[in-house]
Amino acid sequence: MAATVNESAVAIVGLGPAGAAAAAEADRLGLNVVGFEQFDLVPTSASGPSVQIHEDTTVWGIYPGWIVAASRGYEAVVCNTRAVILACGATDKVFPFTGYTLPGVMTLRGLRRLVERWRLLPGQRFVVVGEGSDSVLATNLIETHQGTVVASVSEIACHQMVAEGLNGVERVVLGHRTYGCDVIVFAAGSQPDHMLVGMAECAFQFDEQSDCWMVVRDAGLMTSQPGVWAVGEMCGSVDVAAAEAEGRTAARAVASWLSSARSTEPADLSAATQDAGASGSSRYSQPWSSASPMLNS
Repeated sequence: MAATVNESAVAIVGLGPAGAAAAAEADRLGLNVVGFEQFDLVPTSASGPSVQIHEDTTVWGIYPGWIVAASRGYEAVVCNTRAVILACGATDKVFPFTGYTLPGVMTLRGLRRLVERWRLLPGQRFVVVGEGSDSVLATNLIETHQGTVVASVSEIACHQMVAEGLNGVERVVLGHRTYGCDVIVFAAGSQPDHMLVGMAECAFQFDEQSDCWMVVRDAGLMTSQPGVWAVGEMCGSVDVAAAEAEGRTAARAVASWLSSARSTEPADLSAATQDAGASGSSRYSQPWSSASPMLNS
């Protein structure tokens, strides 16, 4: 497997409104930036002379040091960085029911990507799961493109739903009624994408208002892990302007933190790393290229 290894002052994961604003502000402040975006829809505002962007790239790991590990097709992409800004966004809420693993069950984000990006409606008869604004959005999207919503199911009732079909969804049974359908769409809101902040072992606290766990941050939006910031929709900022403001705030905090770290770091960092390793600490790690035989094969 081929490997691309980058070095940066700050790595930014997710280049939506918050991540793009963070990249632009970090570039303005003279920081070397490596940005990662899962899709190929990176806004032009994220670009800059000191910004290197990896689009169509999935970040699957973050490790102490800090090391960001990702993949683009069959290529591994690794970034050794001093700071990380996580702007991972949110994921659609989904609920289990009998038959929910059949082809034809998708989320609203998946439906929007098919319709808005590829102009493809994945079926003609839809069952929409959820209530509220997302359900209305899904219904309008389907009907605007000549599809039909045969049933709308609440979050509570969907647990009693049974999806049936040979090679995909063909019908939905709910109580004593059967609906012929091609696609089931989850449109029941979103929840923060906490995979990477969880891997980084950041602290969380439960937020009763949003009914989910939220990452703990200080005034500069840094998490409980020094060198890791979290911004945007993954922290509850669903408004674009608010998310962009958080991205800029985090970039300025990173610049200040890096400046302070340079003035206090040991003259011989390699010696400090060896001492930490001898004491059993895992805070420092070996360079990824030498630590992972897989990336050298």
